[in-house]
Amino acid sequence: MHPIMHYDLAKARIADLHQQAERDRMARAARLARTDGRLLAPAHHAMALARRALAVLRGRRLQNHPPSTESHVVTTPRPPGRALS
Repeated sequence: MHPIMHYDLAKARIADLHQQAERDRMARAARLARTDGRLLAPAHHAMALARRALAVLRGRRLQNHPPSTESHVVTTPRPPGRALS
């Protein structure tokens, strides 16, 4: 391909990226205007908190029960000379 074509393709790609950034800025501004400056609506906050609470409870449940001896865990040996971190 001729070098001038590379230059024209690069200019077109940069123009596309600028247009995409402008669309993203407009979409973010519209979203913030809808939510009065908050990034998440109140219902989204409640769902996020519920997900976090469930994750914590699942983590506790996994910590309270030792792993079964039937699990097939494959580990790779550590290279010689490497210290534990």
